[in-house]
Amino acid sequence: MGNVDSVHLRFRVLVNNTLTSPVTVRRISLQSAGSSTMDIPISMNKFSRVIAGQARDAFDIWATARFSSPTTEPVRVPTALRVNIAFTNGSEKKEAVFIRQVNGRVGVRAWQ
Repeated sequence: MGNVDSVHLRFRVLVNNTLTSPVTVRRISLQSAGSSTMDIPISMNKFSRVIAGQARDAFDIWATARFSSPTTEPVRVPTALRVNIAFTNGSEKKEAVFIRQVNGRVGVRAWQ
């Protein structure tokens, strides 16, 4: 097994529309917030998906994680993600931004 300095990760973002009218998700971006061992640069994903009022939908987001030094061992680091969701409600453009801990830890193991 060789050294790994980056891996592709999939994140699932659940979007709840608490409004009674539909919204259209236009963009979801995410990036790590303050990890020294692993960095996830901003990853922007465009969509044009309508979520009905009082409904929710799941979005799969792919991002690349980069390590501060190459590794062959499994890595577990606390990771906080900053997520920005851009959406429209009729002609109104809105954004929701939040930071979340990812299940307490993100685990990455190198396979070859």
